[in-house]
Amino acid sequence: MRVVYDSVVRGWTVKLPSLYFVHKDEKWYSSSDLQNLYKLISLIEFSNSRMLNYELSTLVHENAFETIKSAMMLHQKELADISIKKIDVKSLIIIRLVNNLLLNGIDSSKWEYYYNLFAKQQILSFEGIEHDKYFSTHEKGVLVVPKDRVQEDAVLRKVYENYIRVNAERDVDWWFSGDELSENNDEFYINGSRIEKIRFLFDNTEHGTATIRAIATKLGKVDEWIRFEQKRKGQSEERLRQIIEKQSANQQFKCNGTLVSLKEIVAKNKPELEACSFYGTNEGDGLIKSFLVSCGIDESRLLVYHAKEIINKAELVKEECEKLGLKYNDNIYIVIREFNMPKCSLLPKGAVGKANRIATLLVKKDEM
Repeated sequence: MRVVYDSVVRGWTVKLPSLYFVHKDEKWYSSSDLQNLYKLISLIEFSNSRMLNYELSTLVHENAFETIKSAMMLHQKELADISIKKIDVKSLIIIRLVNNLLLNGIDSSKWEYYYNLFAKQQILSFEGIEHDKYFSTHEKGVLVVPKDRVQEDAVLRKVYENYIRVNAERDVDWWFSGDELSENNDEFYINGSRIEKIRFLFDNTEHGTATIRAIATKLGKVDEWIRFEQKRKGQSEERLRQIIEKQSANQQFKCNGTLVSLKEIVAKNKPELEACSFYGTNEGDGLIKSFLVSCGIDESRLLVYHAKEIINKAELVKEECEKLGLKYNDNIYIVIREFNMPKCSLLPKGAVGKANRIATLLVKKDEM
């Protein structure tokens, strides 16, 4: 028999024995040696509970580690941007992974399900975007409109800095510079060339819902978007206005010392419109096209494009979520994106969080 009390050991609250008794021949016995022995056993048991068991460690083979590491490396800068000094990235990743395994109570019977949550995610790296003509070519007469504003520390800004700028022979920050426009004969020009195309750039488009909302605000088509979404989703006008008010305002450009809107440029030049995503889906492309056609855009003057397909859906990890007690949502794509916040759902507890938490494997949006 033992009587226990709460104590704090290395920052953890643990039950430690105050007295141990041995029952023999209908009598209870105790001694200081017995107390010390069993206290030592309890401390060893507690320490072991905060360590990976040997059987699990044999399952975490090099290929499995590299799979999880490759996902974490998409957030390498953010994960390493903490106050731990003189530690290499691989060691930091190992420390974080071990702590997340412990946080989730992963043992050898659960490892395969834990590992699959990462192995079945689609990794969205932007490597290769510098060779895609819609993102890498500075064309005459094309007004480029990135999803994100230049002043935001956002995904496309980081894509540009890491892939487009470093490969440019002569960089003029053309995604974001807001080249000076001019007006001649009631039409708009960019760098002396008539604007023939407006090209919207997106890092990724899944269902397309957020993409058409962004396009609507940039084109000044908010009312058209509300009518489109009312018909599609049956939501109230009040609710839809609350949603779109959070979006950036109508896009404007400098022209002859004044500001002109994208809506004015479209009205006067009647340019072709291009919506280009580096990663996308046919579902998203279809929604974008339907929305723009509903706004009166001639389909023959419209291009909706994505370079790479997003294919991994939540159904791939349904069993894993059930086995690990995670909330399951079957209406999402499972992707881990470079420079971008991953979805907190369908990943282990604590995997997505603040960089200064030692069990964090992927960093939340506000730190990226």
